[in-house]
Amino acid sequence: MSNPDSFIDEVSEEVRRDQFYGYLRRYGWIGATVIIAIVGGAAYVEWSKASAEADAQVSGGVIDSALQIEEPAARADALAEVTVGDADVVARFAQVTSLQQADDAEGAAALLEELMAGDGLYADLATLRRVGLPGAVPSPEERIALVEPIIAAGGSFSLLATEQRALALIEMGEVEEAQDILAGLLDAPLATGALRNRAAQMIFATGGTLDAGPVLVDPNAEEN
Repeated sequence: MSNPDSFIDEVSEEVRRDQFYGYLRRYGWIGATVIIAIVGGAAYVEWSKASAEADAQVSGGVIDSALQIEEPAARADALAEVTVGDADVVARFAQVTSLQQADDAEGAAALLEELMAGDGLYADLATLRRVGLPGAVPSPEERIALVEPIIAAGGSFSLLATEQRALALIEMGEVEEAQDILAGLLDAPLATGALRNRAAQMIFATGGTLDAGPVLVDPNAEEN
């Protein structure tokens, strides 16, 4: 758990799982992309590094122990006790998952909204989980309002947020506008094959067509 890459992989999988269960019944497909960059300071480098490693070892051990608890509500309570540095963020996202497994969508939503009140990529990540949280999905209008700042910022999550905006518009009956947005994702230079595939499927599912023909993507690919 002290390894940021491992955390990113696990949270990415949780985002994909949340989106899958949220939309599978309606659309028969899903996916989401999470890319997180963790930036550290330069001051007090050696001391900070040693301190951080010690904290990570202790906190990582606490998180690992908490994750061994089988009962979801008890596991969520144990994760709530982790409050050190980046491990706190790791624990909060794991706590969200445990609350979902305990059928506490309200608690999971409240925790995500706390994370959304922060700054940077973790806040954006929490927003993307919040807009597709099973059992507590906001209205289409609310989802658009939540993702608009991410789209405007043009950062790592902007394409995912754009996809969510299109899905909300479809629910609102604004199908043509949604199709135009999805078509734009097909041409986005930074769009992954999986994102293009989802966009194409949604265009077809809503009665649209692709001027350039079908988007061919390996169905077994795990690309976000």
